[in-house]
Amino acid sequence: MKNGTTDNVPVFVTLLISLASLVSVALFVLLCGLCDCFSGKKQAEKQFLFDDEEGGTERKSASVRPMKRTPMLTRKTIKDSESTEGLGGSQAESNNGAGKKRIPFRSLSAALLFERPDKKPAVAAVAPNVGGVAGSKNGSSEFPLDPFSGMDQEGIMMETQEETLGRIQFSLHYNFTEQTLILKIIRAQDLPAKDLSGTSDPFVKILLLPNKKSKMETKVKKKKLNPTWHETFLFEGFPYNKLQERILHLQVLDYDKFSRNDAIGEVNIPLCDIELAKETTYWKNLLPSKKSAGKLGDVLFSIMYVPSQGQLTIVIMKCRNLQAKDITGKSDPYVKIWHMYKGKRVEKKKTTVKKCTLNPLFNEEFVFDVSLDKIRDTSFIISVLDRDRLSKNDAIGSVLIGHKTSPLEMKHWNEMFAKARQPIAQWHVLKDMS
Repeated sequence: MKNGTTDNVPVFVTLLISLASLVSVALFVLLCGLCDCFSGKKQAEKQFLFDDEEGGTERKSASVRPMKRTPMLTRKTIKDSESTEGLGGSQAESNNGAGKKRIPFRSLSAALLFERPDKKPAVAAVAPNVGGVAGSKNGSSEFPLDPFSGMDQEGIMMETQEETLGRIQFSLHYNFTEQTLILKIIRAQDLPAKDLSGTSDPFVKILLLPNKKSKMETKVKKKKLNPTWHETFLFEGFPYNKLQERILHLQVLDYDKFSRNDAIGEVNIPLCDIELAKETTYWKNLLPSKKSAGKLGDVLFSIMYVPSQGQLTIVIMKCRNLQAKDITGKSDPYVKIWHMYKGKRVEKKKTTVKKCTLNPLFNEEFVFDVSLDKIRDTSFIISVLDRDRLSKNDAIGSVLIGHKTSPLEMKHWNEMFAKARQPIAQWHVLKDMS
């Protein structure tokens, strides 16, 4: 028995070692299986995402992924993706899901893939406006309703005061044999409208300054803002050296049958600066005329017409910035009103004289009998004059108001009929009607 027991010990130890080896192998196999299981699941997830991005149904290996060119998303596509709620899930949709376009997850992943910003952006980020933009609500970045918001007010005023007067084209040439200056007025462009119809009746007045007596004029072009003349004018008997001392004055005016012609613009060309040996064509921008409206002052008056009584009432209220006529730098102004019918003077009335002032206050009322059948042929000349005891009274400026006058005066006249029995007041610019 003792000998058998001792003989069986190595066999028992061998069995234990074998059993331990089997357990170790089983554990190793089990662990390997678990590892393969987890790695297979991750591989399946990668494969699913890859297939979803490619938009195909055929399985491809993630390790050998072919290069496929995907079109860049437009800004509209990205905006649609951003409008969805969150990036979770395989698809993004609106809260209700009815009537809305379903955006697949691949659009979002593609947007993230191609719109990924660089680590170092080339343009620095702009800090948000905490106070918000003027006109916005709660500091939002909405654009203001005022298009001039934030602009320099003086700059705006300068722009609004600048008026484009157009330009004129002409040619000059000097004939040395006959001592004659040859001027050809060709055309004008982009002239401002002076008539109520939105056009003008332009013509050109020509002078060789300082001589103001000898003047020439082109023909009047009716209802034109881009008139063409092609008219030639000759200044004969001018030696070349004398011509160098002259200034060519071209003034474009709007013809007015019932009042003084309105100045549109002018240009002065010193002939010493012009090459006259050969014919040369020039374009010159028109500048405001020195005797244009606005230099003589303004007058404020109201007009009222009562058709049933056949009466027209004019109230001379006040004047401002009148031109000084006295040596003291002041004037003694008064206002004279001429009642005109079919171009003939019918009646005259005038205000009192205001001493030593350029901004007189009158507030004087005048009533004229004008029947309804005569109103269309009636007009009034309102003149401001300077009273002078030792000589003739000096005219400062006038305004013609009636049925066929300048646009501003015509507007005032028509408003009087639109609001009958009501006094309609308006400022008017005085014009030189001498």
